[in-house]
Amino acid sequence: MVHAIGIYIDQFNLFFDSGTPKYISEPIELVLVFQTEWIRDFGHPDIFSCVNDHHKIAAITCWQHRLSEIAIKYNIKIGLIGGCSDTLYFDNFEKEHPNLFIACQSFTNLCTNDEHKIEDPTFFCRPDNFVLPKMEQHYKKYSSKKELINDLDKGIYRLDTWKYNKQWFYPDGNHANRHAHKKLFDFLSDRKIF
Repeated sequence: MVHAIGIYIDQFNLFFDSGTPKYISEPIELVLVFQTEWIRDFGHPDIFSCVNDHHKIAAITCWQHRLSEIAIKYNIKIGLIGGCSDTLYFDNFEKEHPNLFIACQSFTNLCTNDEHKIEDPTFFCRPDNFVLPKMEQHYKKYSSKKELINDLDKGIYRLDTWKYNKQWFYPDGNHANRHAHKKLFDFLSDRKIF
């Protein structure tokens, strides 16, 4: 499994380009990727990132297209798991993103509501202080201040969800624990993802 944002796409691609997979005893057919906050790419202005010149949905879609390109190039399947950020989910997802599929739209929602799909996804929840001014400029240019406030409110709600569901997100209140990962494993296994 891989936690991924834009900065790691190149490293992910490099892993396959390097020939490393041929030294692994079994061929890689499936990679599960935890999708994290798209805003984290603001902290890396020196790399190519899908956040450059894109609204948040377009930035996430761009990132998903890049993953799909890697999956096609190396003939693997990549399953997305909504981690810190939920994933986008729509009916023609796999048609628009070949070899990429939604394994679990929202890990948080799976743990707290026994349903992996979520109607109103959260795409970030923990912006660092140095990222906030960049986010404000970005939303001002590509969206609106109202949408930024709405997204920040959803992020606060997500943090509270983690805080008040210690059975899934304890001890640090920010990451899924072993009980949550077991629930995810059982869910993926039941869906015959692996």
